[in-house]
Amino acid sequence: MNKQIKLFTVLSVAVVIGISFFIANPVSSQTNEQIIQQLQEQIMQLKAQITALQRQLSGVTPSGITPSEPEPVPTTIPVSSECPEFSQRLYPGVSDASTGGEVTKLQKMLANDPNIYPEGLVTGYYGLLTEKAVQRWQTKQGVVSSGNPATTGYGVVGPQTRTRMVIACPTPVPRPIPPSINAGYLEIEPSSASIAVDESKSFQAFYQPPMPKCPEGFACPQVMPARFPVEAEWTSSNPNVASIIGVAIADTTGHSYTSAQVKGISNGTADIKAAYKPSSGAVLAATARVTVGSVSSVSSITVISPNGGETWAKESTQTIKWQDNTPVPLCPVGAACAPQAPKYFDIKLLPYYPPCTTNLCPEYYPAPYTIAKSVYGPSYSWSVGKYLDVLGTGTGGIVSGGSYTVQVCQTGTSICDSSDSYFKIISGGTSTNNPPVINGIPAMPSSIQLNQSVSFSWDATDADKDNLSWSVNWGDGAGSAGVCAIPVSNLTIGTNSGTNFTAFHSWSKAGTYTVKATVNDCKGGSDAHTFNVTVGKFVQTSVTVISPNGGETWTKGTTQTIKWQDNTPVPLCPVGAACAPQAPKYFDIKLLPYYPPCTTNLCPAYYPSPYTIAKSVYGPSYSWSVGKYLNVLGTGTGGVAPDGSYTVQVCQTGTSICDSSDNYFKIVSGTTTNNSPVINSIPAIPVNVRVGQSVSFSWGATDADGDNLSWGVSWGDGTGVAGACQSPNPQNKQGWTFNEYHTWSSPGTYTVTATVNDCRGGSNEHNFVVSVN
Repeated sequence: MNKQIKLFTVLSVAVVIGISFFIANPVSSQTNEQIIQQLQEQIMQLKAQITALQRQLSGVTPSGITPSEPEPVPTTIPVSSECPEFSQRLYPGVSDASTGGEVTKLQKMLANDPNIYPEGLVTGYYGLLTEKAVQRWQTKQGVVSSGNPATTGYGVVGPQTRTRMVIACPTPVPRPIPPSINAGYLEIEPSSASIAVDESKSFQAFYQPPMPKCPEGFACPQVMPARFPVEAEWTSSNPNVASIIGVAIADTTGHSYTSAQVKGISNGTADIKAAYKPSSGAVLAATARVTVGSVSSVSSITVISPNGGETWAKESTQTIKWQDNTPVPLCPVGAACAPQAPKYFDIKLLPYYPPCTTNLCPEYYPAPYTIAKSVYGPSYSWSVGKYLDVLGTGTGGIVSGGSYTVQVCQTGTSICDSSDSYFKIISGGTSTNNPPVINGIPAMPSSIQLNQSVSFSWDATDADKDNLSWSVNWGDGAGSAGVCAIPVSNLTIGTNSGTNFTAFHSWSKAGTYTVKATVNDCKGGSDAHTFNVTVGKFVQTSVTVISPNGGETWTKGTTQTIKWQDNTPVPLCPVGAACAPQAPKYFDIKLLPYYPPCTTNLCPAYYPSPYTIAKSVYGPSYSWSVGKYLNVLGTGTGGVAPDGSYTVQVCQTGTSICDSSDNYFKIVSGTTTNNSPVINSIPAIPVNVRVGQSVSFSWGATDADGDNLSWGVSWGDGTGVAGACQSPNPQNKQGWTFNEYHTWSSPGTYTVTATVNDCRGGSNEHNFVVSVN
């Protein structure tokens, strides 16, 4: 009886829908033909429901469905799915029953784009609305834009349309998203690609290390380390479609990496997978989607200007030009052809680096600056140097002078082209660059033993305040190279960074070696420092104290970092093997009073009182409130050590493996007085600000203590920017200026508050009101 009630209810709903449709829509912009088609498709759904209920009443069910389960019916809600592949010709009048469910797959794909299939009905029946949606898709993709199903295939999913659907798959392969900034991850570039049969493309895997951990209880700059290419194992999910025909191994900057060459075999899609195991942690994997079709992936875009050799002054107005070479389908004479769908383009600026011709090459990681998005037409007027975003941070600004290329891509696709060579952006009509100067060199070490880890430190200055990159050649065939950084914005940290450089090295053979350190401003300027070291016999050591290592003066009560290095060799883990992680190591830290050597026959007996600073510390550093200790001579009594000269001793916990400062450092009493920074330069209050207009603001401040400063700004609309604090504050007067851009999305009056902080308790702020129309 209940089933009969259900059947009666469904039939009643069918009648009500038909009547209410015309009552609720006495006047409509739809044609009678569209109204009839919508009713037909809704009736198809109701018929499917009626059929399912009739089968339940009669006890007859489709194969695999029990009498207690109603037969699934089509839905009108579009559901995104994987890119579908069609095996047969689809045309008006067919349904899922005759195509094995391919009509539903087609309708789901079309419904992902409301501009293509605004009705979004997924009925399993190929009616007039589906035909119109296919025609819109064919026009947008340049397959065909006129005719009819019988003459040109307009509105029919035939062989040419099916191939194009594979190539223009609307579901992009997402880039791997790390679960946390504290976890490393792997990614492949490019993350997706379309190639033709017999065409090849290269893929490369990059490892993004995790965010370095801050010492517990202290703030520190949160700057992600640069990613780097790695040696990975490559596989294809479908070698019959896309096959890995070769893996090239390169060795540069001290590590090796692989590039996989993938070749298109037949039409279809395949996932290219890379697997990599970092020195610590589990195996990481990443996937790139490759689509193989009969159409070549040669770019249909050509960048015309700038294309190499131009010199453009910063903030002058120049025109970026490109050409879209996509073939336009011919319209038969006398036919009424639909207009071509408009195309939009994204424009990016990429720093250019010359090819490296030496064995030690810096690792360049260009930061793509987004100049503009969704630009219509073949050109864009650009205020040279201005960008909207860098590396997805949402921060705009103006790039520094240098060499760059421009990249233009069709919005939402991987169809791109770049300048054939670099052009130059110069400031104030001049391209003068001041090279950095090395003005701090390491002390010449003596009595270096075989395999002894030795620390070297250099300092440099740069009149242009460029970020600096360092490299060093140790004279034994080994070396290290730095990363050329691209400044994201003129905030506190990241301006004039890299002014000091510390590196460690050990030599395995006795002899005299020439060490050469080179500093580079990544703009053509450099300086070098060369010296010789002599290496003698073997002395085994596995712990090296780095700081304090002699000569420092630390004020009591300030926070300083004790640093050391554990040189214990780490066993290598074979590729693909499941190796147990290394057991963590802990360290004990002590403070020992220093007494000068005795040079007479009668020497006093010194009994140094070792102060225990910390026990069972994990990692290579410890943030110390200078002078504070937990214990002295095993008494269990803590306190603060008196002023004087000391050395620091670091030992592996529970062992006699220790190292101490090479010489003494001083602890002195100081004052805790801190002078707050003062904002002494404020931006002009803008007028006639429009909604969506990007507005520039600049502030300046001074600090009597020479502290590095951190800035934050609240825009009054619920958004803001916050800088990072350096701890301890190096006090080298960085971050005294702050530049930022902002746009407001709604009209109104907003209170802007800029705050400057010396990270030592002192701050100052500036408020003003902006009216947005």
